[in-house]
Amino acid sequence: GQGLRLVPEDPARDDPFGLRSGEAGLAGCALVLSDLPSHRELWHGAAVLVTADDPAALGDAIQLLATDTRRREECQRLCHARAVSGFSADRMVDEYLDYCAALHQIPRAQRKSARDTAKDKCGLSEVGRRLIGNLSKGFQQRVGIAQAIIHLPALVILDEPTVGLYPIQIREI
Repeated sequence: GQGLRLVPEDPARDDPFGLRSGEAGLAGCALVLSDLPSHRELWHGAAVLVTADDPAALGDAIQLLATDTRRREECQRLCHARAVSGFSADRMVDEYLDYCAALHQIPRAQRKSARDTAKDKCGLSEVGRRLIGNLSKGFQQRVGIAQAIIHLPALVILDEPTVGLYPIQIREI
């Protein structure tokens, strides 16, 4: 099995970027997260959830994973499986953007509006019920941009978001 790997952040606090836990899960890490409603919804039964701002609970959770190999490996397996299910190209656009909204801790009542706004800005309004893996490269790029802006960040830095797109698609983006 894999040894203990820690993600360099304070796991008992809200993730300001919203995606670290998903990325860490994809990397096969056992997760220790704040027991927030959005974390509970996404990670219950996979990650170890601790009370926010409780150093003793955080220490106990880390100690558990550091000393109990079976529990740590099970947590790694479950977190990876949960993350893969969220980031799969076999998901529909709307389902994936809802997942991203949850990772960004957008309240459930506001997720549809956030999703629809991001889709409108990226020209995805007509493809919400299509599988991401069946979309053209251009539309897959748009899905990636939509997930990056769904939480209305102040700044988004994109690394070559128009590579592989047709000139008309570049103008639309």
